[in-house]
Amino acid sequence: MTHFERESRREPDPSSLDQGREIVASLGSVVKDKAESLLDASRETFDSLKKKSLEDLYQDAKGFVRHNPGKSLVGGLAVGFLLGTIFRRR
Repeated sequence: MTHFERESRREPDPSSLDQGREIVASLGSVVKDKAESLLDASRETFDSLKKKSLEDLYQDAKGFVRHNPGKSLVGGLAVGFLLGTIFRRR
């Protein structure tokens, strides 16, 4: 029997199980907090977009493309690839 097989057959230490549970519980609360903050930020962004006119949205997009041509190009390629993949005939 190898060392690994002997180690895997040992009973787990209860204190290490408790530590594992505590770590998982704390990670769960961190993820929950991050998700709630992301949700709040998304709602704020959506609310601000609802208040803008189409002309304002167009000007914002135009400004973004002028200041970030590389990101815009990569984003356009990604959207084109996804749409091509979705609508491709089989």
